[in-house]
Amino acid sequence: MSSIRRARRTPLFLSIVGIALVITTVGSTVGKVAAQEANQNAGGIAEDAAQDASREAFVAIEGAEIAITDVKVIDGTGGAPLENQTVVIRNGRIANIG
Repeated sequence: MSSIRRARRTPLFLSIVGIALVITTVGSTVGKVAAQEANQNAGGIAEDAAQDASREAFVAIEGAEIAITDVKVIDGTGGAPLENQTVVIRNGRIANIG
């Protein structure tokens, strides 16, 4: 056998090849993760802009606090509906009903 073929079978050679494979695999995985994160960040910015544009088509009133009057409230518990209620929306969430 030639010396090259014998060298390929030594534990040192196999260890070096194994380390090289690990480094290559880790390096390519880190690169893929970084690329995915960059794509997600860029996509997130585009999604935010698209959501803002579509939101404007449906939002007629902007404000931190909005009151909707003369509302029939059905709470989903099976109880009787509440007639002529006022619903207060503060910062995008229902803050009070009464």
